[in-house]
Amino acid sequence: MFIEEITNIEVVDNIEHNDKGYDFSTLNAISTCPFYGITRFIHNKVFDDSARNMALECGDLCHKCFAAYRALSIYYRGKKENKDTLMRIGYKNLYENFYDTVNGELANEELDKVLEDLFTEAENKAGMLAKYLLFSDWIIDNSGYYEDPDDKKRTIANIKESLMAYCSNFLNFVEDEPVWIEDENDINSKIGIEIPFDVTVKITFIANGAEHTQYVHFIGKLDGIHVRNLDKTLIVHENKTASRLDDAWSGQWFKSHQITGYCLAASYFTGQNCLQARVLGMQIPVPKYSGYAFRTERVDRDTFYFSDWARWVLSTIEIVEEYKDHPEKAPMNTHACCKYYKQCAFVPLCCVDEAERINIIENEMVTQEWSPLDE
Repeated sequence: MFIEEITNIEVVDNIEHNDKGYDFSTLNAISTCPFYGITRFIHNKVFDDSARNMALECGDLCHKCFAAYRALSIYYRGKKENKDTLMRIGYKNLYENFYDTVNGELANEELDKVLEDLFTEAENKAGMLAKYLLFSDWIIDNSGYYEDPDDKKRTIANIKESLMAYCSNFLNFVEDEPVWIEDENDINSKIGIEIPFDVTVKITFIANGAEHTQYVHFIGKLDGIHVRNLDKTLIVHENKTASRLDDAWSGQWFKSHQITGYCLAASYFTGQNCLQARVLGMQIPVPKYSGYAFRTERVDRDTFYFSDWARWVLSTIEIVEEYKDHPEKAPMNTHACCKYYKQCAFVPLCCVDEAERINIIENEMVTQEWSPLDE
């Protein structure tokens, strides 16, 4: 379908869906290689592999720490400004983060005692960095995360060292870009920390000389929404962990559809325009000789970015509709066979005929569903 023009994009309410929705990872995988993306994310098929996904586990653990830092920034801002409600908002969110970390293994009173002891110990720390790291150390030590002998990078020591570099920089940013809070006088206010979204995007466009409308079920999770003190505009913060933070890492965010879609979701969640984003990168482990332990890229958005995003979404979903019932026939973009310097696990599946692909997908692969809303 040739899309001549995107005429309108808006998030609408009261639309029911019977599908799980499209998140960025699904759309990106399908546009990178339709065969892989449709098999993996539409049919939820993978090869049975008992090996741990250390990158996923480590990233999830680090995001718990990033969320805790944001909650702490609200608490300590309230303390600095003598605003009790702000302190309570920060404490409430921190408590929920800690509760998720231990999966409810501690009773409410026990968890309150843990936080009380941590805040008491934090008072004896000389600087804010030491106070923050005290809390992330507790999260790491009580998360159930354990090291893999075959992974020398994502060790607990390396994670803690990288978080030290991250947090020292984050504390500077959060002074100028505090976490967004809808109502600072309401302890149950919406805040810009770990925001899951499940929305319907109405896209109106011109194709073949006629106007069309398509509704897209769009899901995901925002790491953070902040406010720039300079002009009170909103800015999305997106956290990334990586094994290197070179110029290629930095350059990938300038046009990233992930950032564009998240700005759209942030605008809906807050009811305010959000056309700015900051990607916060943390390298694990900290480089020993050269490179960056922490790197940030400011990437803002203009109107045409959203039109480009919508065109990409519509084109990708069109591929899904064409091949979802016959994934064995989906196009294979072989330039992606060794993306991220690692051979795709589906290469053996690609290298057999269509009949055998169907047999393997139906009888030899296992179902493994994933959604950002489950995290």
